[in-house]
Amino acid sequence: MPVKVFLKTLQDLELNNVDSVSDALSAIKNFVQHMQELCNKHSRKQWSRLFISEKVFSTKESFTISDFRCYCKVNLKIGVSQLKEVFDELSFRLEEEPEDAINIMRLYKNVLNDYLFDLKYFVEFLEQEKNKEYVFFSGGKSIRTETYHLYNFSQALVCSGTHGENIIASFHKEAQTASAFVLRQALELKFDRAISVTIRDRNGNRPRLKHGFHYSFMIARPDLFEFVDYDFTLIKNVYDWCSNIVHTGYQPLIWQMPFAYELCSGIFTWGQMNVNGGQSIHGGVRVRDVPEMQIAFAEHFVNSYDHGMWCITADKPEAADFTAYN
Repeated sequence: MPVKVFLKTLQDLELNNVDSVSDALSAIKNFVQHMQELCNKHSRKQWSRLFISEKVFSTKESFTISDFRCYCKVNLKIGVSQLKEVFDELSFRLEEEPEDAINIMRLYKNVLNDYLFDLKYFVEFLEQEKNKEYVFFSGGKSIRTETYHLYNFSQALVCSGTHGENIIASFHKEAQTASAFVLRQALELKFDRAISVTIRDRNGNRPRLKHGFHYSFMIARPDLFEFVDYDFTLIKNVYDWCSNIVHTGYQPLIWQMPFAYELCSGIFTWGQMNVNGGQSIHGGVRVRDVPEMQIAFAEHFVNSYDHGMWCITADKPEAADFTAYN
């Protein structure tokens, strides 16, 4: 019943046919509670953050039954956790702006609709293992992002500053897909600039480095880098998954991008600037010895890319400089 009432509420929001804000909010709240009950039933285990990130950002296209069961349980747990955060955010905004309650709720209808449809398949698989007749609700959605929609979205983004309306709101699915594109670019640039070693051949061209070349060097040299208050190893799962979205163009599960930001935010946050103190927006990554690190990276490149003639230059890293000079 909570699912059906919630679905009806989303339909009313879509048609701008909500009579009672309190009833609509109650329907959303009851749905969240129902999902928490299902989560408590199927996802009681406590998993490590590494295990969770491996399942949430899995790029597998085929599973064994036991592996898929685990995949469903972990995604159900993270999905419900993120759904509760969305509900808390919505509730807070309604308290702050009660006079604009309907419009605020309508802003959340597409996100809530995605939670409904994205959670469906995980819940149904887990429930149907015991009850073959169980149906969460009838219906489904396509996660395929059409190429011409992405093209139109790209055009809209370029000129978004000249429009008085919210252009992104018209491209809900495309915006979610594109967010993975942009996150991958942000991560790739961060890995590159945290090292800040430029390599070019005699014609001025850069080498064709493998995916994750800079990240792999950073993770392999804990003696050179320090990551404060976050687990740098977890970012690899997000990074690989983002690349998969870039190549497949599928709409992410609605909780994947928020969880990705949760895992990656530490690398982009403020922190101590250097051994003398101060603050820097690049303080999320510390380099223990900049000259040593950049020489080590150049040697790593030469050993990995053992052909051609290269010009290697170094610049100030986009990271906190913790080089201790005597």
